[in-house]
Amino acid sequence: MRFRYKGITVQKSTRETLKHRALLAEKAEKRLIDEYLRKNLPKDKAPTIRYGQISRDIKRLRLREAIERILNERFKHNKSFRNSQICYEHLLKYIGNIYLDEISFHHVAKLKDILLRSGRSTSTVNRYFAHLRVLLRTAHFQWMILEKLIQIPSEREPKHRTRVFTKEEEKLIIQEIGHFAKKSGRGVADKAVDFTVLLFETGMRIGEANRLVFHKHIDLENGMIHLSPEITKTNSARSIPMTTKAREVVLKYEKVEGPMFDFKDKYFSHLFRKIRKKLGHEHDKEFVAHSIRHTFASRLINKGASVYDVKELLGHADISTTQKYAHLSTNRLRRVVGLLEEN
Repeated sequence: MRFRYKGITVQKSTRETLKHRALLAEKAEKRLIDEYLRKNLPKDKAPTIRYGQISRDIKRLRLREAIERILNERFKHNKSFRNSQICYEHLLKYIGNIYLDEISFHHVAKLKDILLRSGRSTSTVNRYFAHLRVLLRTAHFQWMILEKLIQIPSEREPKHRTRVFTKEEEKLIIQEIGHFAKKSGRGVADKAVDFTVLLFETGMRIGEANRLVFHKHIDLENGMIHLSPEITKTNSARSIPMTTKAREVVLKYEKVEGPMFDFKDKYFSHLFRKIRKKLGHEHDKEFVAHSIRHTFASRLINKGASVYDVKELLGHADISTTQKYAHLSTNRLRRVVGLLEEN
């Protein structure tokens, strides 16, 4: 690219083949020039700017400043903003407020060691790595302030058994949810029980069910729950047919103007931890609220539903995510082995 901006000539290769990427590179270069001028550096020292030619102090960002920028630009309107914010706060704590170009594989290895020794799982380690990777790639490709990228490999995650609740466990869970929620009041207990039943009957994510508004998402005439993009994890609308139990639950909230449930953040997960301990499953890491979703999927698969239908109901963006439920179809496996009995 070649252009003149605020009296300074820029001539350099963007190393991009796509036009929109090249335009992003040009905008990034203009931001650098603005920063350059704000520092009151003499213009005559840089009549033609090339990559690495602007003052090193201007181009370099410390981790804290880079985190503030990436959160504002990339995660500000994301539903998981708070989780990303916490993740970056921990990265800053473990790595230190050093310059981005000083981050090396040594820091990555140190981060991994700290996380594993503190009891974090490999999936958590990979989540930290993913956030660091996003930050460094953005600094390199969009902000154009990082010349070299370090490789941050993902850790191999063990394959866990997909936890599925039995009908008996479902009854106990619903019973205990009501018991523990009573401490917050009878109304809260009833609402928590309804919330749990709705999760078992629809397979919705906790965050999706918690944002349901009756007059916006419930279609009684057609017996459907229509999830709008702003409340789903994938930002994609989807519809879930209501079972008889699900319909009975939502009808109780027909007169509620705002969100039907609107529990505080992590409240339901907190209740589930108490239940896990009460039922003697404190060492079962898969005994979590999200396993209700696994239960919904596995029951459908065992009843003969196709993986593609389950994918649509769960709202998975990729079929491979749903594919893990295929092995849970014990009825299907029995039918296959039954072929050996045929004459």
